[in-house]
Amino acid sequence: MKIVIGSFVTMCLLGVFSMFYEGDGNNQYENYPERSVTTIVPSGTGGGIDTSARVISSLLADKENFPVSMLVENRPGGGQAVGLSDFVTRYSNDDYRLFLPALPLIINNLKEDGNSPFGFRDLTPLAQINSDFSVLAVHKDSEFDDLQDLLDVMHEDPSSVTFGGGSAPGSQDHLNIMLVMLEAGIDPEEVSYVSYDGGGEAVTSLLGQNIDVLSSHLSGASEYYRSGDIKILGYSGKVPIEGEFSELVSYYDQGVDVEFNQWRGVFGPKDMDDELIEYWDNVFEDLILSEEWESQLDINGWQPGYKNSEDFEFFLEEQEKEIYEVLKVLEMNAE
Repeated sequence: MKIVIGSFVTMCLLGVFSMFYEGDGNNQYENYPERSVTTIVPSGTGGGIDTSARVISSLLADKENFPVSMLVENRPGGGQAVGLSDFVTRYSNDDYRLFLPALPLIINNLKEDGNSPFGFRDLTPLAQINSDFSVLAVHKDSEFDDLQDLLDVMHEDPSSVTFGGGSAPGSQDHLNIMLVMLEAGIDPEEVSYVSYDGGGEAVTSLLGQNIDVLSSHLSGASEYYRSGDIKILGYSGKVPIEGEFSELVSYYDQGVDVEFNQWRGVFGPKDMDDELIEYWDNVFEDLILSEEWESQLDINGWQPGYKNSEDFEFFLEEQEKEIYEVLKVLEMNAE
């Protein structure tokens, strides 16, 4: 009888210990993901964030630690604002939906014109996957060969130069110009900027010499730089570019202290559980630090820029402060 009671007590104690050690035994994420995951891209096909999402989808298909398909769904409109609104309002509790935006996520929430009520705090940052520098570029026959050539003319007669970009005033292409002008001591109100519906139209305008200077990002301008149709006067990073574009010189190294990171990143719904954040941290770290992803950086003209969920969130908070201050100076900030 003593042996039976002792065994019974031991079994009870082991049961209690197991309950505390393993939780309630009903971990809902134990087999996650059990079906396809869809990444919402807030732009049309073919752009930088769309390409990033499709590269992720393709590479994850070959990863043993990711057992399902990653689908890509495009929701263009409003400079990424339409897709963001749709994601926040429709998929706030959907663990099988991710969102892949870029820098406008912050800008649209801060600027007055076209203001979006949603921002990165309505999402869960999971990973910054790459970076893309902003550039100022000119036609191959332009009189400008470097940033100083341009600034010399701007100081003498700013009205003689017309800038263009594929985003609205207050957005990334416009801010790329304004950051340089402000740092160089040029009155932003004297700068002429033409806004196009997209980067493709802006490039076409430059090639047709309808504008003097194009504001874009390196990956978007890389094709025309390779072909010799444009010259790149400088880029917005503070670190040297490695590989194919290593001959390019930053704004910073030309005496203009500007850094403007055009990141791309992956987010989940706002109230994503910690277990899922840890899961995606592991997935993206394995993917973005792989040789396969590194080769895609070279192919697409992207720059390395991986940040895990915690570091990415901190970065977004800091960039939000910087962009707000610039918009405030330009009197384009939302109150």
